[in-house]
Amino acid sequence: MTRLSYRIVLVILLAGALQAMAGGSHAAQVLDDGVWFTLPGQAQDISVTEIGEAYAISVDGTPLRWDPREERWRTMSGSFARITGAAERRPWVIDGDGDVYRYNGLWWEHKGSNVVDVAGNARGEIYIAKTDGSVHRWLELRHSWETITGIAKRLAVDPDGRLWAVTPTNEIRMRDDAGWHTLPGLARDIAAGVNQRVAMVHPDGRVMLWRMRDQRWFVLQGVDTATDIAVTRSGAPWVVLRDNGILAKVRIALSSGIDPQDQETGAEGLSAPEARPD
Repeated sequence: MTRLSYRIVLVILLAGALQAMAGGSHAAQVLDDGVWFTLPGQAQDISVTEIGEAYAISVDGTPLRWDPREERWRTMSGSFARITGAAERRPWVIDGDGDVYRYNGLWWEHKGSNVVDVAGNARGEIYIAKTDGSVHRWLELRHSWETITGIAKRLAVDPDGRLWAVTPTNEIRMRDDAGWHTLPGLARDIAAGVNQRVAMVHPDGRVMLWRMRDQRWFVLQGVDTATDIAVTRSGAPWVVLRDNGILAKVRIALSSGIDPQDQETGAEGLSAPEARPD
């Protein structure tokens, strides 16, 4: 090999190494965070509120409410496709035709049409995304919807009122008092707890947790076929799988509404000693 050929090969190898290092530095890291609990039943959507209430929609459309005493689902009336917990134990749902309803304690009240997702929190803040991607906020005193800026197909409202969205092109955005902010990565579904403890389902089915201080996502081991996600107050995920099975990182206990282990879950409270590129 001539001296010139040797230099060319060396430059090519060095360039390849630098490219690999640069690519690896932005790859998602993996967190080994223990086991998942299998919950009874099957579902197509799931919701958990910051006060410990859990709801789901069964595969046949029946709305379900989690009974922490007996650790099983109890049925509610109606047939729907999506559900979110809200204030005063009155969830909101969407049926197969895109109509949105709120439970008033006795029956379901119709609140709108052409809706693809609804999200709420225990403070009563409710948002919907419509079939055209527009986002609307519920005004309780006026009993009407107010259009806000933004575009979404999936929504989540954290306990502090921040709105998290997945756009029709799977981009991730967050809305606070300063407006909309774009987060890195892509998502299929998203859920949010306190202090921006956010979890999402990647389009490939992995579950990821947001670490705010690093401004990046970490992969949570043990699930790679998730379709829908909810989180407890601290950000511990509950997920629905492609086969409609239900898994949870923590159970909801009877005494306090939240499992005693539900303290520092979420990427802010986890380390990644065995982190590796995805």
